[in-house]
Amino acid sequence: MAYFFPNRQYSYKRLDKITGHKMGKWTWNGKTMLCLAKQGFKVSYISPFSYEKFAQKGENYLKNFWSKEVFTRQQEMSDLKYERQIAKQIFNKIKQIKTNPKLSHIKNYFSDRCVLLVAVNANTLDKKGGYNGHSVVITDYNEKKKIVTFHDPGLPPHKGRAVSASLFQKAMLEIIVICKN
Repeated sequence: MAYFFPNRQYSYKRLDKITGHKMGKWTWNGKTMLCLAKQGFKVSYISPFSYEKFAQKGENYLKNFWSKEVFTRQQEMSDLKYERQIAKQIFNKIKQIKTNPKLSHIKNYFSDRCVLLVAVNANTLDKKGGYNGHSVVITDYNEKKKIVTFHDPGLPPHKGRAVSASLFQKAMLEIIVICKN
């Protein structure tokens, strides 16, 4: 938000409303995508995950889409009923590219007109096993050096964190492309 509106101030209360954050729970990106689309941004979602199928089939879709570990962790940390209600609004308003996100997507969409919000497995970035859903904002992609740089809100926060492109590719789960119209 600060990138597109540098003169605006956002309280945590306002950001919680924009994102649909609930105390003690993980925040999915659906509510944020809808909010940005309503403000006139062009929002694209790159992921094999289908909000349409989730809206239609609910947890049955999630059980088949995710591994048992990911489903169990998401069930524990997310309000799946709330996210399903958001999903029912998304698939008609957000452009979805139904594929696994790739570094080529970062290369193609990264610009001064667009912000890339990337959902990752934080444990993969930290070279640990298991699953921990997390989102970061890309600040640079150096194809020659094969380095991806991003703002990582943590915990702990890492402004300007850089990792190898191959490690970032392994951690990537989905990309949200937010562009000025």
